[in-house]
Amino acid sequence: MTPDASKRWASLLKRLRQRYGPVADTTGAYGLVAPAAASSPIPSHGPGAIEPVLNHLVVGMLIWNASSTLARAAHTRLRAGAADFNDLRVCDPAEIAAMIRGEVIRGGAAGSGTRATGSETPEPAPDRAPDHATQSLDAQAWEASADERASRIKAALMDVFRRHHAMTLGILIDASKRDARAYLESLQGVPSSAAARVAVFALCAHATPIDDRTKALLVREGVVAAGASVVDASHTMERLVPATDSREVAALLQAWSDQEGAHATTPDHEPESSPSRQPQPATKPSSKPAKASTSKPARAPKPSTASTAANPSTRASSAKRAAPRKRAT
Repeated sequence: MTPDASKRWASLLKRLRQRYGPVADTTGAYGLVAPAAASSPIPSHGPGAIEPVLNHLVVGMLIWNASSTLARAAHTRLRAGAADFNDLRVCDPAEIAAMIRGEVIRGGAAGSGTRATGSETPEPAPDRAPDHATQSLDAQAWEASADERASRIKAALMDVFRRHHAMTLGILIDASKRDARAYLESLQGVPSSAAARVAVFALCAHATPIDDRTKALLVREGVVAAGASVVDASHTMERLVPATDSREVAALLQAWSDQEGAHATTPDHEPESSPSRQPQPATKPSSKPAKASTSKPARAPKPSTASTAANPSTRASSAKRAAPRKRAT
């Protein structure tokens, strides 16, 4: 990170606050930039309740490289089409993709034989709404990414179930923030920006969600180097953004992406690996030394108030070497 990058970010942040401040202030409980989201939060217990941390993860995967409007509408359709996250987990990826696109609602929850339009939840227009060209580009990218997005959501939910035999990530609430972030990033198919969104909005941790769209915008402004990966860009922003500003900056960047991200392109753009190619983590994010075997997925970190995990120490081998035989004389 250079001094110029710091100055450019300070200037950019001032402009973003002036342009999107009111929208960011009304960001809903799940980080979706819309006043409507704040007025009707999803309950964490009782009728219609869903596991909050896991829901943050699904929202993060829907809003990855997409606009808030499309992600919010798809989230509404997924909740209407599946009874709960376990029901969504056992859905065929094609079914999930159809719900994401709005082609059909599983079980006829939104009306049999009708196509969902994506406008189930009316919302007030922001001060600077995207133009028609932007909305068209967003819709085209959303349509093209539906199959991959569905496969990633399916893979992540299956991975959570394999690790816990239940559809919950509640254990991350009491874990150290570093361990929780590492655990989220180790989940099958989860983009780094989705893991960062969970860290910010569910765990109140220091993180900056950066996807391909926001990275391209930051590259355009000279805040992030053109050759930086999405992960590198996120690390750069986390050095520039204080922990106390994480939620505000995440909302501002998303509002900016909603308006201009569809047009942002970078010559070095490389999509994140698909779920089928994403390797399993070699270590588990916990305070205990990692096992040598990588055949099993990483376990959730144990609840801890410590900010860092203990470094694993090298164990001495218990096997003794055989003494060399003496030759007979």
